[in-house]
Amino acid sequence: MAFILAAVFVSAIGCSKKSPEAQAVDLMNKTVSVFDDTTVKMKAVKDDKEAAAVLTGFAVEMSKLTAEAKQLEKDFPDFKEKSGKEYPEIQKKMEESIKNFSAAMIPVMVKYNGSKEIAKAMETVTQAMKGEK
Repeated sequence: MAFILAAVFVSAIGCSKKSPEAQAVDLMNKTVSVFDDTTVKMKAVKDDKEAAAVLTGFAVEMSKLTAEAKQLEKDFPDFKEKSGKEYPEIQKKMEESIKNFSAAMIPVMVKYNGSKEIAKAMETVTQAMKGEK
């Protein structure tokens, strides 16, 4: 009886790992959520300090996602996502999310052009996207 329980336990642990495809889709969904959440926050900023704080929060979340993507590549070196063609629904969501994010960012960047806080936050975003933070 103990052997059967152990076998079921080991089997359950082994089956709980997601496939690389499922992990990639999960990562893309998380990315969409980060862009969408940041878009909402960016539309509500009242000044350059708030905008910088939103951008810094975005950088923190993107840094986590970048690390997760690197780990996925490390765990599954043979897995290659083919530029979203295998995941058209999530690819479309991602494109729309990034479009909305850009539309929310442009007026803020224009309004607070020259802000040191914004410049510093954008540097943090750039580092996060490159995986340097």
